[in-house]
Amino acid sequence: MRGTLPGVVPDAVLRFSGRSHHERAQALEALVTELPDTAHELRAQAYGSLASACAADVDRAAAAATLAGESAQRAQTEAARVWAGFATCVSNLAPEHAAMRAEQAAEILAAEPTESTQ
Repeated sequence: MRGTLPGVVPDAVLRFSGRSHHERAQALEALVTELPDTAHELRAQAYGSLASACAADVDRAAAAATLAGESAQRAQTEAARVWAGFATCVSNLAPEHAAMRAEQAAEILAAEPTESTQ
């Protein structure tokens, strides 16, 4: 779905998969097993998405965020770093982590857009 959020994000792209969080998590876990060991940036993205899909399961989301961070370190790309930051944000939803999430979100928003982050 393509639409505009007035005053917030012009021409935002909203995507809805129609799948439940559980189904998305299963699909992402399957995807990671199929990715080559050297696909670090894609792994960071998949683990970031997995952290989001299972955010209600704190331990599982934290594990996915850790794996996203490890993949980002191996990838050494801005896009991988952004996905790892996103994973960190969605895996730490406790109120005491609000400042960390705000700081991480600011870093994500300040990232230089690349072809893989657009």
